[in-house]
Amino acid sequence: MTGDNPLYPGNSVTGTSTNFTVNSWVVSDLPESEVWIDFADSSTMTFRTGTNYIEQIDNKAAKTHISNFSQTTAAYQPEYSATTISAGLSAATFNTQVLFSDTNLTGITYHIWGVVKDRGDTTTSQRMITGIRDESASVSRWGIGVANQADPNPGDYKFENDWNSYVRARTYSPPNYSGVSVTFDTWFDGASTVFGTGQIPSGITINGVNYSWSVYAGGPNATPPYPINQQQIGIGCWYEFGIVNESFSGDIGEIIYFNSQITGTDYDKVSRYLKHKWNTY
Repeated sequence: MTGDNPLYPGNSVTGTSTNFTVNSWVVSDLPESEVWIDFADSSTMTFRTGTNYIEQIDNKAAKTHISNFSQTTAAYQPEYSATTISAGLSAATFNTQVLFSDTNLTGITYHIWGVVKDRGDTTTSQRMITGIRDESASVSRWGIGVANQADPNPGDYKFENDWNSYVRARTYSPPNYSGVSVTFDTWFDGASTVFGTGQIPSGITINGVNYSWSVYAGGPNATPPYPINQQQIGIGCWYEFGIVNESFSGDIGEIIYFNSQITGTDYDKVSRYLKHKWNTY
């Protein structure tokens, strides 16, 4: 892959399906990066013997306390294959599959980025792209996902927080992104971000357009905040009460967590890197 460098005009950009750089800039150059899972980079993956099913993928972020994401149960391992997100790149296909971080998050403020394409079939589960697993029946949780027929406005991107509260939000009046390759990002401040009686991010940016959240469900709530630290990250679904649930149906290209809000030039670098790599304009 070659072309103009979107960050530094006049310079070149090079890459392949397993390695991509923009003028040598990479996500891990930002010290705030805590999770960088790149499903186009097969050199970071361990596969089940004789297959393309992912047992483990290494974390490429600057922070090193999370080493990898893994799955030991064969039925829950995503497949590494050619993706419909962007021609020439491979990614991971999820449909009741999930990978978990080998250790817990450490903070409560996260700027979360992803590159995904759901199945485009709102009659089946589209659900959680990434979120926090329940470690007990009483632990609060959150996740970013895509609504299906059980939710208002199927195809909307959504945020959910706290199993006991049922606080849910959906994107406000966006075009229908169901079946569309997207780059999204949303900032979650676990210390102070409160929407009504529940805690959700202030909005989400999808392919460069920002949308507010509109609450569409609610219930009794504990006193906020609902911290997300000291819990595992799941990619591909929630893991609740010992079972895989709310599973995502589609392809995931990259998942990135920064432990603070990324703004200004750094925001532009991450955004342009993902959009140029995955052609999500």
